[in-house]
Amino acid sequence: MPSRSNQVEDVLEVLKMEDPAIAKAEQILDWLSCDKETLRLYDLRQKAIYDEVTRIEGARDEGKKEGKIEVAKNMLKKGLDIAFVAEVSGLPESEVLELNEKVANGRS
Repeated sequence: MPSRSNQVEDVLEVLKMEDPAIAKAEQILDWLSCDKETLRLYDLRQKAIYDEVTRIEGARDEGKKEGKIEVAKNMLKKGLDIAFVAEVSGLPESEVLELNEKVANGRS
């Protein structure tokens, strides 16, 4: 049974024969992968993409947390039970207690 690597190479060979653009792309890729500066720039670009994804995910998580806090504050303002607010909002009960103090003192 041929290895997966051999199968991929066989498919690539067929594609190169059928489409000269794929053959040209492979030549360019081989050429670029030999250039240290191009590889360095590629690595920098990959790092920038990773950093941006991480930043976006962090912002999304922060937004979700802020939303939970707002929901919990509104529930507390309506006089709902601390344990119930914690359960529904998904916030720890200790955090809901702190929010409750702020709401009670008008600091929300």
